[in-house]
Amino acid sequence: MKKRDPRVVKGENAEARFIALTRSLRNTHPWIRKVRKTGQRLDGAGVDVTVHICSEAGSLVRVPFQVKSSRHHAGTFIDRHPECIALGVPVIVVNEKQPDEAIQYHIRRELESIRQAHKDFEVLYHAVASRPHETGPRSRVKSYRLKLLKRAAKRDSHQGEESDS
Repeated sequence: MKKRDPRVVKGENAEARFIALTRSLRNTHPWIRKVRKTGQRLDGAGVDVTVHICSEAGSLVRVPFQVKSSRHHAGTFIDRHPECIALGVPVIVVNEKQPDEAIQYHIRRELESIRQAHKDFEVLYHAVASRPHETGPRSRVKSYRLKLLKRAAKRDSHQGEESDS
C-alpha cells in the first residue's frame, strides 16, 4: 500500500474537523443549514468547504471556505489566490493545537459577518462552473507540461524517421 503524503493527510484532517465543528454549530444557530466538502473543480479554485446559511432576508447563501492547517499555509493561499480574497472567501486555520471552541468561534464570527453584510458568492460559483473542467494552477502546469512532452515525443519520432531514410 502506497504511503500518503503527510501534508495531504493533515489538510484532510483539518477539513474534516472544520466540517464536524460547523455541523455542531447548527444546534445553536439554526440559520446554518448545510455543510459540505466541495468537489474537485471548486477545490482547485480555492474552496474546500461550502456552508449554506439562511440570510437575514430569508434567502439561502452558499458561503465558500478555505481551510488550512497552519498560518503559514493560509498566507501562501492568500498570495496564490488573490481573487478569492478579493471576493471575501474566509480562510480558517484548523489544527491540533487549537481547542474546538476557538475554531467554532472563528467560524461563527465569519458566518455572522457574512450574514449581516448580505454577502453573495454566486459570482465565484458561476465563474468556476463556466470554466473548462481542468482548474487550478497545478492542472494548468500539468496540462502545459503534458503538451510539451507530446511535442517533444512527436519531434523525436519524426527525427528518427528522417535518419532511417
